[in-house]
Amino acid sequence: MLRWYSRIVGVGLALLGLAGLLGIQAMESFDIGDKLLFVATSPILLYASQRSMSPEQIRSVLGGLGIIYGAFGAFAILASFALGAYSETRELIGDLVHIAVGVVCFCGALFLPCDEEEPPGAR
Repeated sequence: MLRWYSRIVGVGLALLGLAGLLGIQAMESFDIGDKLLFVATSPILLYASQRSMSPEQIRSVLGGLGIIYGAFGAFAILASFALGAYSETRELIGDLVHIAVGVVCFCGALFLPCDEEEPPGAR
């Protein structure tokens, strides 16, 4: 389940970034840095979903990316509110997407089971 989650999130981020780079109208709330971040981190998640990675390594990658996305979004929101930089709600939506991706990745790293792991209480 953990490997599939990593694949799905990796493909989703790649599609989100590519759609933004291609200029699709619904992606206007993301600037070029956000789109490049999505495209740059999606191969990391896709590589983590391969069989050569252990469940602990996959959890480390998901948790690390979750912390990075969450911190990036939270810092952008705090800085923008402190400086009064939000002129439209579409800018806030982009930062909230970063926080949501971070929380989902971090929760996936903590709670999703991996097929190779023993169930709790198996010993």
